[in-house]
Amino acid sequence: MLQVARGASVFPIRTVLVVDPDADTLELCSLMLADVAHTIEHAEDGRIALAKALAQPPDLLVTDTQVPFIDGYALCRLLRSDPATVALPIVVATSDGTVASVHRARAAGANAVLAKPFAVDPFIATIRDVLEAQCVRPQANQVVWKPEDGAPPAHHDVSRRKARAHQRYATITPPLAPPGLVCPDCDRQLLYVHSHIGGVNANHTEQWDRFDCPAGCGSYQYRHRTKNVRRLA
Repeated sequence: MLQVARGASVFPIRTVLVVDPDADTLELCSLMLADVAHTIEHAEDGRIALAKALAQPPDLLVTDTQVPFIDGYALCRLLRSDPATVALPIVVATSDGTVASVHRARAAGANAVLAKPFAVDPFIATIRDVLEAQCVRPQANQVVWKPEDGAPPAHHDVSRRKARAHQRYATITPPLAPPGLVCPDCDRQLLYVHSHIGGVNANHTEQWDRFDCPAGCGSYQYRHRTKNVRRLA
């Protein structure tokens, strides 16, 4: 386990699990994540990653598609099938940036897909988009733990688990029907992928719908409360 210092971040992350068979890529991802994560754990194959994620769910998982024993697609499906990790934010990295590969990762449960190689800025922007969609932004009156504060308070994990239990889950059968949208670049019908359900409490829920362009123009998110469509990084 590698620990690095963390700077200020809009979305503080305590633990990130990076899954890749290449030691240099693991180290590179650790450097990229240094400003947004306190603890970065590594796994060289899918079996190790699955065991670590189920034993101690991280705040974010970043996995390559081509990892030994359990590949990135299967890892996503397994994590989505377990109650402990069903809402775990997952970013998939792949050397195959085809539309088919992106759809395969989405269908497996990935929140976002990045084509390798990628630079620091789009990598961090993608993570922030994923966490924002998963409703993990601290509330104004919520105490945010920082590594420099020392050991996290006893209520920290409890409050986060409670928030996750209510706020975050992904589904393909959302409460509100996803709208029919067209791509702003090519005017093709966007393909619905899945929805994220969140909100402050059970009486004030929110829904974000994720869409992909079949022509590869990009991914889009529709927010029901504001009826706003935005392009995702």
